[in-house]
Order: sequence, then C-alpha cells, then structure tokens
Amino acid sequence: MQYIQPTLDYWEPKGVKANILNGYDQLLAMFNDSNWLADISVKGGWGPTGTKKYAYGGFANTPSIFGEAGPEVAIPLDLEKHSRAVELLNETN
Repeated sequence: MQYIQPTLDYWEPKGVKANILNGYDQLLAMFNDSNWLADISVKGGWGPTGTKKYAYGGFANTPSIFGEAGPEVAIPLDLEKHSRAVELLNETN
C-alpha cells in the first residue's frame, strides 16, 4: 500500500494502532476510506479521497459517513444541538 505514517495514522480505524510495516493494518486503513474502490482504480498512483468511516466511534470534524455498519447516533459537541441528540438517544431505550 505504501502509506506514509501521517496518512496511515489518519485513516487507521479506531482501536487499531496501525504498524506501517504491516500490510493488514494498511488494508484496514484503506477500507476505512468510504471511497476506497474508486481510489484504487486510479492509474498512476492513488490516495484516499473519501470520508472516514465511524462504525467503531470516534470524533469527526469533516463530512463523514454514519450508519455504514448498522444504526448509529451522531451526537454534536455544540451544546445547543447536544440536548436534542441526547433526547433522541434516550428514546432508543
């Protein structure tokens, strides 16, 4: 895959401490890119262009995909929006 360390660190899934020398870890990072299939189809090199997936949680400060592995809840950190998200979360009980 030949990720450089900063790119690998960014794309590694939550809970994975990716080792740059481990091909499996690099594949996990690649599949964490929502656009991975199109990205690997580029002739002359490639790089991740999609959004990170958050099936295992995490913080997002860019447009992101939620619900790719089943129902999920995104709770905004903005306090004005936070209370509505918590209200919806409580309705799931």
